[in-house]
Amino acid sequence: MTHLLSAIFFLFSLSSCADSAKTEETEVKTQRTDTTFVPDNFATRDDTGRFNIDKGNLSGHTMTLDVSFGAISCTCAQWSETKYAEYPGKRIQFYLEPANTSLINADTLFDGNNLPVRVLVAGQFYSKDGYPKDYHPAKGSPDPARVFRYTKIEVEAIR
Repeated sequence: MTHLLSAIFFLFSLSSCADSAKTEETEVKTQRTDTTFVPDNFATRDDTGRFNIDKGNLSGHTMTLDVSFGAISCTCAQWSETKYAEYPGKRIQFYLEPANTSLINADTLFDGNNLPVRVLVAGQFYSKDGYPKDYHPAKGSPDPARVFRYTKIEVEAIR
């Protein structure tokens, strides 16, 4: 008789756990399909949120840089001066930001196959680390870095 009571209690416990799990699963599914649910790390398309931080002022003097895309597997800053390609310890990664929408967005030049991507850009660095205007990484939480705002761009021939 005690074995029968133990078996009934065991089965009752299992069904309680299953009901609890189903309730939690339903709540999670409801949350994911609710159109008002927005994850905390989602940056909106109007450049609001955590990627819209103060980058300071522009440096004041225009410079021309020969830069290459790093193609490293992160959403972090991936541009650096080409002259440091052979000296990784001296390389400083930064973001590029077009000054206006009529300029080519340098970040769209790499298609996953065409390396190296190399461009000449003329512009200025911001005084503080940050992110380019309208920056929306595909994943992750990249660290802020220097941002070079360019007013001219010349794309090297893509091989």
